[in-house]
Amino acid sequence: MNTSLPNQPLLADRYAESIQPIAEAATDPFFYTRLMARRTKTSPAWQVPVKPAWVIRALFALLLANGWLLFMNKTKQEPGAAQVSGITAFANAYDLNTQSNY
Repeated sequence: MNTSLPNQPLLADRYAESIQPIAEAATDPFFYTRLMARRTKTSPAWQVPVKPAWVIRALFALLLANGWLLFMNKTKQEPGAAQVSGITAFANAYDLNTQSNY
């Protein structure tokens, strides 16, 4: 269904006509040569070691740190404390206990 009047061009046609006088931007003749030279430069100042041996060592170190943290967290718990469960444990964990000063 064409909603435009018979003598008026479509909106898309008007937009296409408005951009026709736009010319292509001119660049320096050696712009692309310099751009390609910059892209092909090698040997950056710092590289990440991605050898498999380094990756395995890093994962092993993270695994050891994780185990140590779990062990330290387990030893912090008081052995004689009564185990609280359910809503009371949730309230204690988020300090939602209802205590009144009156």
